[in-house]
Amino acid sequence: FYGIDGTIDGTISLAQDVSERLMAEAEIIDRERTLETLLQNLPDAVVRVGRDGRHIFANPACESVLGMPSTEIIGKTIQELPLPPRLRESWMGRVKKVLASGKTLDVEDTLESPAGLRYHETRLVPERDELGNVVTVLIVIHDVSERHGVERSLSDSEERFRVTFEEAPIAMLLIGDDARIIAGNAAACALLGYSPEELAGKTIYAPRLVAGLLMT
Repeated sequence: FYGIDGTIDGTISLAQDVSERLMAEAEIIDRERTLETLLQNLPDAVVRVGRDGRHIFANPACESVLGMPSTEIIGKTIQELPLPPRLRESWMGRVKKVLASGKTLDVEDTLESPAGLRYHETRLVPERDELGNVVTVLIVIHDVSERHGVERSLSDSEERFRVTFEEAPIAMLLIGDDARIIAGNAAACALLGYSPEELAGKTIYAPRLVAGLLMT
């Protein structure tokens, strides 16, 4: 501050405690760093798409889906991705649907990738600005090819068992823990004199069944 003659007589210092603000900023930075690390190492492909269909973000796992580095995906529109035209139109249509409805969308895809035919479960999540308007769509693509392969193998195994069971020349019954018949093949039905519908649900202690089984 100045004296009467205009010379500086002294100073006044004001101190404001900004510890809380700095701690909050540090926490935000730490969370962002943690999120970035998570996204970069996540096995699922994650992209963020704007209203114009242009990719704002893509993590490294996207390369396993699209066959191109994430750095090359960012900045490109969906129409510029190396995908079949039909699939590009389908992907863009989904993004438009989420932008318009503001609702999460779950879909399944089959895609020919560098690793061969892959099966994916895809979730599209709307992201809003401070006014509540949907401005971007977060897309998470989860590879379920291994699970799909297991399910297909199980289905094939069940089908082989069904055919073997039905066409076996000897009588065969499937019986539950409660001694009730779950199913019988054609040979069993012919032997015991029941239709498949009549046989299912009966216990093996039913008199007619016992008699039939004893005769064999």
